[in-house]
Amino acid sequence: MPRRLCCALLLLVVVPALEAATVENLLQVEVPVEDQSAELREEAFRAGLATMAVRLTGRPELAGSGVVAQLRETPSRFVQRFQYQPGDEGLRLQITYYGETLRKALVEADIPVWEANRPPVLVWLAVERQGGRVIVGADQAADTRQLVEEAALGYGLPLLFPKLDGTDRAAVTSSDIWGGFTDPIVQASRRYDTPLIWVGRLEQRGGSWAARWRLVTDDGRSAWSNSAGTQRALMDQAAAELAGRLVGQYAVLPDLDAAHTLRVHVRDVDSAERYARLERYLAGVSGVAGVRLLSVEDNQATYALTLEVPVERVLRDLERSRTLIPVAAPGTGSVPRNDDSGQRALGADERMFRLSP
Repeated sequence: MPRRLCCALLLLVVVPALEAATVENLLQVEVPVEDQSAELREEAFRAGLATMAVRLTGRPELAGSGVVAQLRETPSRFVQRFQYQPGDEGLRLQITYYGETLRKALVEADIPVWEANRPPVLVWLAVERQGGRVIVGADQAADTRQLVEEAALGYGLPLLFPKLDGTDRAAVTSSDIWGGFTDPIVQASRRYDTPLIWVGRLEQRGGSWAARWRLVTDDGRSAWSNSAGTQRALMDQAAAELAGRLVGQYAVLPDLDAAHTLRVHVRDVDSAERYARLERYLAGVSGVAGVRLLSVEDNQATYALTLEVPVERVLRDLERSRTLIPVAAPGTGSVPRNDDSGQRALGADERMFRLSP
């Protein structure tokens, strides 16, 4: 068996399959209704479409736009299934929409939509309560975590919370988060392999809530503050601001009629861990719809990327990331020929990189 194929198979056995970040219940909306009449059901379908448009684009202004008004003229074509849910607060209609059909309709109206393979946002959030500060996780400040997740769902944002195990607690304290000391947080976040880190501090002041936020991405760092009368309103404001800061990079206008491809050769892939890190990164690059490993030879991995945006946009993100370091441009470099008959220079649809330490 050729050495490069053997290495590739070994890595595939050692490293589990990688999945793109998803938003739970993204395509599901619940709308209150007074009864089960067809008229009110259609109206609920229309109301849900406004919610879905914001989730798929991260743009709250779309809810009342002319684009959504056109979609609402024939709402049933976007509905996959529905069911009524009785409850203490009255009857609700649970609607599940066809995501791809709705995305296509938005794209045809020249509205950029969230890239399906975008990376999750890692959330480091500290809350001050009863004189102490806690980091939001599965077992601490779970009520606040739920509010964060619900707010993020409204804008289609996939979130990831730290495990808060011994490794995390040794690296990051609530004081680090509260003081905005992002360097130790960035270091601790490397184990989660996402380029998006959202750091926040939340406190109650009298009858209102206030927060300070910092966003760390491959493009740099930014900060903002907000306040509101309730935690729920505060988190909705914060999620809207976060979506607005990410939409320029991760909302795309796919070419519905053509599929673009790009071949990348990456050096210094010398362990299963680094291979996993590389695949997670490539799968999360905006505009990349598919990642296929072609070969691994002498610590160099070659991938075919299927793109749903122009090649230039993906190359821009690859070349300015901290994960990959450009090595060679088209017409230069040296890669094996497909028939193993020697070496050749890079083609126009190829790039060579080195995986950063």
